[in-house]
Amino acid sequence: INLTGGTGTALVDATAGGETVTLGGATGSVMIPAFGGNITIPAGTVLFTGKNDVVNTGTGTAYINAAGGGATINIGSAGADTILSGAGVMIAGGAANATITGAAGDTINLTGGKGTALVDATAGGEAVTLGGATGSVVIPAFGGNITIPAGSVLFTGKNDVVNTGTGTAYI
Repeated sequence: INLTGGTGTALVDATAGGETVTLGGATGSVMIPAFGGNITIPAGTVLFTGKNDVVNTGTGTAYINAAGGGATINIGSAGADTILSGAGVMIAGGAANATITGAAGDTINLTGGKGTALVDATAGGEAVTLGGATGSVVIPAFGGNITIPAGSVLFTGKNDVVNTGTGTAYI
């Protein structure tokens, strides 16, 4: 599935697995039909992955649900990516800002990445290498957002292995 160059919003179901998906530059919101009312996700592309999928995010905004595990996700060259991971997912950094919720057995390698990162590795048993981001990370919170003056913010869990990168980090 190749959406390179595309700017229209997309809902992509790649849960069959073994697919290569390259996203484009879409921004905006995607509406997902659901019983009891539609769900609107503020991302240009919403992608559900399967085992052995390879995902290359683009320059837009993306919400990637990899909860099924076993996928490889390459963060894009611009934009913002939100990744909900499953067991054994490999995530590689890029220049896009990323919010990552990890799962046990994940490898999150942001080496060389310049985008800011908010990483939740509290599931434990994850290998995390931070990138070269500087700046600030905004954490959504009840009562107002919290701004942390660091390029990467990492919340760790039991048996995580963490390597800091060349940027600034709050761990």
